[in-house]
Amino acid sequence: MLRWIIAVLLIAFSALAIIANGHLALQRLRAKNSGSFAMIMGGVLGAIGILRWAITGTQRGTPETRSYHPDDPFAEWHPLDDRRYMLDHFYSKLLKLSDTMSTQTGRKLAERRTRFIRTYLDEFKDELAM
Repeated sequence: MLRWIIAVLLIAFSALAIIANGHLALQRLRAKNSGSFAMIMGGVLGAIGILRWAITGTQRGTPETRSYHPDDPFAEWHPLDDRRYMLDHFYSKLLKLSDTMSTQTGRKLAERRTRFIRTYLDEFKDELAM
C-alpha cells in the first residue's frame, strides 16, 4: 500500500509542476469558463484529484475502511460503497464528473483529466495482478 501512495505523491508533484508552468493559460480559462473550471482546477480530477482522494479517504476512513474490495477491486460486480472501499469513489463519482461539465472547454479539460485517472487505475490493476 505504501508503494502506491508514494506513486500517487510523485504523480501529484509532477502535476503541480505542470500546473505551475501553465498558470497563465489557466487564468485565461478561468475567466472564460468559471463553473467547470472551478471543479476541474480545484483538484477534483486529475493527478491532484488522485492525491486528494488518497488523503481524504485516509482521513475520513473508519476501522472498516479498506483501499479496495478484496474480490472486486475495480467495481465490476459489487455494489459501490466508497465509505467502505476507497477505490469505489473513482467509480461512484470521479469517473462520471466529465459528463456534468457545462461548457465545451470544461468537458475537454475534464475528459483529459479523466483519462489520466483511468491510466492510474490501469496501472493499479497491473500492480495488483503481480
